[in-house]
Amino acid sequence: MRQEVITKTLNPYMIILARESRELTQSELAKRLHITQGHLSKIENGLLEISEKLLHDLSRIMQYPAQFFLNPSPVYPPSVAFYYKYKSLPKKVQNKICALTNICRLHIEHLLLSIDIERHTLPNCDLDEYETPENIALALREYWSIAQGPIKNMTRIVEDAGVVVRLFSLETRAFSGMSMPAGDAYYLLLVNALMPWDRIRWTLAHELGHILMHRVPTPNMEEEADRFAAELLMPAAVIRSELTGLSLVQLASLKPRWKVAMSALLRRAFTLKKVSERQYRYLWMRMSSLGWKTREPPELDPVPESPFLLAEFIRLHRQTLNYSLEELADVLGLNPDEFSQLYGGKPPRLQLLKGGQKQETDNKHASVRCLQ
Repeated sequence: MRQEVITKTLNPYMIILARESRELTQSELAKRLHITQGHLSKIENGLLEISEKLLHDLSRIMQYPAQFFLNPSPVYPPSVAFYYKYKSLPKKVQNKICALTNICRLHIEHLLLSIDIERHTLPNCDLDEYETPENIALALREYWSIAQGPIKNMTRIVEDAGVVVRLFSLETRAFSGMSMPAGDAYYLLLVNALMPWDRIRWTLAHELGHILMHRVPTPNMEEEADRFAAELLMPAAVIRSELTGLSLVQLASLKPRWKVAMSALLRRAFTLKKVSERQYRYLWMRMSSLGWKTREPPELDPVPESPFLLAEFIRLHRQTLNYSLEELADVLGLNPDEFSQLYGGKPPRLQLLKGGQKQETDNKHASVRCLQ
């Protein structure tokens, strides 16, 4: 019997998104669907229509509801996102991270249809105008009225500006974070939750630098984002006097105050010419011999910061707009079990991962209201 072709418009890019989020290659998925890879390739490229049965099989294998594949929203390619990663990150893992970020971005855009937030404005900072990333960091501190000295809560700083922070527990040192546009003037910032919080805070500042300075990729953008992060987290005018006569003991005492890694403090001292190249290399060797180059003493880690913005979006839909869990899962194109796994309060786990630790909330919520 001839299979009935679905009448609704299927978004072929959502098949790619689902496949990569489940870490399946095109050939692996085709085999599970009992079709040729060529057939699946043509479907993913929009050249072939899909039958109701094949859509049902896709939904069953991928564990996404059928409406997930009918979402007409555009899917952003990796070139739209900014990654903070090492070259050793496997392509398959990179694809999965990008797919999960896209899916979360689509969820945020759906949720923002019914709510609005009062937030700081994200300025468009032209490097040609400001000349250096350091000048942009200083201007941003003034623009957002950030007090001089250490930033108490970096997560709150970025989320108050409408940048949604999303923690995923990804057991690899090759990936730190990535940012991606999420609707009109909003952004999603995905971070590896298994990193120490000094590194997470640095990643937030680094990605914020990309958002502000790099509308398009540039050859020096990673160095510029690092320079922005260093000045934002450790303003030269304040920290310079604290980096005199630097030693490991002093680095260890400065870390809890500035909530950045000892290695970041050491690099900052060298950049500001508070240590010589010889002293810099010596202290690096000492840290390496103690194993601190891989993992600094956990007792010096900053207190974890809890992202609140996405949880507040979910709470408003559940409590104020009276969505049931099943209704909200349906709106977002998820099965209820996966909705609970993703948005149940703890950093979600990827397949290779260990769960993130529970974090105490000390964030002040941004003002969020329902649209009339």
